[in-house]
Amino acid sequence: MNHFNFRGVFIIFSCIGKQNKGEFVSMIKTKIIQQSIKSLQAEGLRFSIDLLAKELKFSKKTIYKYFKNKEALAMAIYEKFYLDTKKKITQILKNKPKNYLFELLSLYLQSFDMIKDEIFNKYKLNDSIQSYALMQHSQLWEMIEKIFPRDYQKSSLIIIDGSLEKLSYRLTQKNQVIEKLVKIVC
Repeated sequence: MNHFNFRGVFIIFSCIGKQNKGEFVSMIKTKIIQQSIKSLQAEGLRFSIDLLAKELKFSKKTIYKYFKNKEALAMAIYEKFYLDTKKKITQILKNKPKNYLFELLSLYLQSFDMIKDEIFNKYKLNDSIQSYALMQHSQLWEMIEKIFPRDYQKSSLIIIDGSLEKLSYRLTQKNQVIEKLVKIVC
């Protein structure tokens, strides 16, 4: 397996200056976080640092050079995921595209998948990361629930969460889950 040679790149950046080196470090961290989110969503419980390193064509050592441990990487993943997801939800609510309910519920399902106990148990992540993720997931619902009549907001949450729990284990295609859910709540 070919791994990117960062030693040569760091020598070049040390000659250019600290500001550009900082930008390079930020760029690499961002790439690691983005690929981690993509891989975690695609692979679920099969996700690993080994798989991530292979996809990025980095060594595990390189990943840990930018994130001191798996908790630091996990926290960065959740922070980026929820920041981006909140921006997407805000845009959907503002623009209300034709399929806005499908889009909102798709984002909510992605978040739902990110907070499953299995993830925190498998990767032995600390409670503060799980608490953060659960709080962010709850905030996403607070953004989404506004599309439902006030009297139905709590019951909508129960229906949606219960449906996601059942449907996501029975159907392999996420779009099928969301399509069925849209039919349920409409």
